[in-house]
Amino acid sequence: MTGGEHLRAGSGQHRPDIDGLRAVAILSVLGFHAFGRLLPGGFVGVDIFFVISGYLISGILLRGLKHDRFSFTQFYARRIKRIFPALSLVLLATWIAGWYLLLPDEYARLGKHIASGAVFVSNVTLWKEAGYFDPRGALKPLLHLWSLGVEEQFYLIWPLLLFVAWKRKVNLLAVIVAILLASFVLNILRVHTHEAATFYLPTTRFWEFLLGAALAYRQVFPAGQPIPADPGTALRRNLAALGGALLIGGSVLLLNSTLMFPGWWALAPALGALLLILVGPDAWINRRILASRPMVFVGLISYPLYLWHWPLLSFASIVAPDSGSVTVRIVLLIVAGVLAWLTYEFVERPIRSNASLIPVAAPLAAMILLIGAIGFANFEGTIAPRSARYGLEKIIQATNELAFPGPNLKDIDTAPAPLRRQGTDAKTVLFIGDSFVEQYYPRIDWLLRTFPAGSRSVVYATGGGCPPISRVEEDHHAYCRGLVDRALRFANDPNVNTVVIGANWIGYFGEMDPRYSYYFAEGDRKDSLLPGTHGAELALKQLQSMIDRLTSEGKEVYLILQSPHSDALDPRSMIGKRWGASSFRISVPVISKDMATRPMRTIDSRLRDIAAATGARVIDPVDYLCGESCPAMTGDGLPIYRDEGHLNPIYVRTSVRYLDRIVTPPAS
Repeated sequence: MTGGEHLRAGSGQHRPDIDGLRAVAILSVLGFHAFGRLLPGGFVGVDIFFVISGYLISGILLRGLKHDRFSFTQFYARRIKRIFPALSLVLLATWIAGWYLLLPDEYARLGKHIASGAVFVSNVTLWKEAGYFDPRGALKPLLHLWSLGVEEQFYLIWPLLLFVAWKRKVNLLAVIVAILLASFVLNILRVHTHEAATFYLPTTRFWEFLLGAALAYRQVFPAGQPIPADPGTALRRNLAALGGALLIGGSVLLLNSTLMFPGWWALAPALGALLLILVGPDAWINRRILASRPMVFVGLISYPLYLWHWPLLSFASIVAPDSGSVTVRIVLLIVAGVLAWLTYEFVERPIRSNASLIPVAAPLAAMILLIGAIGFANFEGTIAPRSARYGLEKIIQATNELAFPGPNLKDIDTAPAPLRRQGTDAKTVLFIGDSFVEQYYPRIDWLLRTFPAGSRSVVYATGGGCPPISRVEEDHHAYCRGLVDRALRFANDPNVNTVVIGANWIGYFGEMDPRYSYYFAEGDRKDSLLPGTHGAELALKQLQSMIDRLTSEGKEVYLILQSPHSDALDPRSMIGKRWGASSFRISVPVISKDMATRPMRTIDSRLRDIAAATGARVIDPVDYLCGESCPAMTGDGLPIYRDEGHLNPIYVRTSVRYLDRIVTPPAS
């Protein structure tokens, strides 16, 4: 996320307005991370950076080829001098802060991210973990290094491609356009089915760099080209600049994390950046706004500012989850700005102004590799944080314990969310739902292994974030589509005599996650499931119709209501981690039944009505998990929950018995 060098690709002259465009990009990102409701599309700042970087760096490469002075050694030595000093400093500071503040598992994960960041594969690591907009992303202090990974992967490949094409006298513009189109088409084709991969992986991001590269080519090789390299007259320049500013401003203000991004949406900020670069430094917006001294200053420190701001915001979220006040975030951004200026003035500038290349680049490369090795030692547990001495093992294990699907469940189809089976009995219990049904699997697995002769087989038709209602969909969960319909077809088997349906009901009909927009699909119409809406009514009627069909076919249907839900149930919320704390103290909360059940009363009442109308049996987890209060921990210190709503698999395996009679019925 460096944006390249401070040069104009065509002439080689410094362009202050591009520094100002960098400022727009970094301020957009900071605004999104600190004040996401005000600037919901600020994440497009990264796309602006990619276009700037592709323009500037490709200009350097193309001029080097044109004038026969291109050198791989010099190019990568300069990249090292540009990238490594500030990155090394931030990685070391994050590592030290993590040692003081983080829990052992958090510190191990930070080590993995440090190692990934040091070798520029953070994007791949994060893609395998979760999406960028996942709420737990705020707990990853190096989440932002994904963009640096994409950028450096591009520059690992791009100079070699250009060099080979130039030496073989292949038309460079044709190469640029061909790869640009291929990358963009791949982005469009994959964003709906593989959104996280499309967001993180370089193949679906290269087109943004190549937009800038195409403009750089037009300015480095202007002769004989049918398309002008700039808009021409002053009026056209100003209109084009205004169009670019509107595209970027509209993207920052109107886009949001619920959209399938990048996809088509990324065109707006990318083309906006391209237009503002294209018009040159004399357009009014570029001359008066982008090239102003404050914007140029922010642009010059944009790289270290990008590196510093997110670890500060992330550590604040980890240490004090209620630290999201406007004042705190403003202070943190000011601190990031001061650190960025100090880094630029006393680390970046002295190293970059040193005329030596290899003598400077070699120790910088060795340093970043050493930091990567330290991170890997963290990940392996060789280096432990100070929190390791405070006896937090049960809490850490609870929050990390994942027991689904496990080795004993076998896929019985090849869909993205497959049906999975376990057991040998002909009679089968079919489970339909999301992760709130999957959470009971550790107990089911234990029953099947402990009492194989007396237990029915089970089939799971489940997926994280998959509502158990046909035609209820969400664009980020494309793998869920068709899951309920496949489950209902499977239920036609006469051996399926019992169906269990459950879900995170308030996630669909109550306190909906703002990142996701569930809707009831009817033809081309999409009706939201927000409480009290027509879409919610349609979905509940569909659920009733589905259950009615199952019971009329002689199936025994169980409807599991919402389990207790409260932020206070999350085991990690019980650990006090203040900035100046000398120890990590566990404080077990007292959570009233009223507080834990209040958010779900409305949907629970509707589900009970549906069960009464269809003959389904209701299972209310609250009856088993709560008395006058809903305990968060057992008497011997075992957390009952894994997070604010899911049960701890260890607790489920030993103590959750309210599904036992369904899977292992008593002998008649």
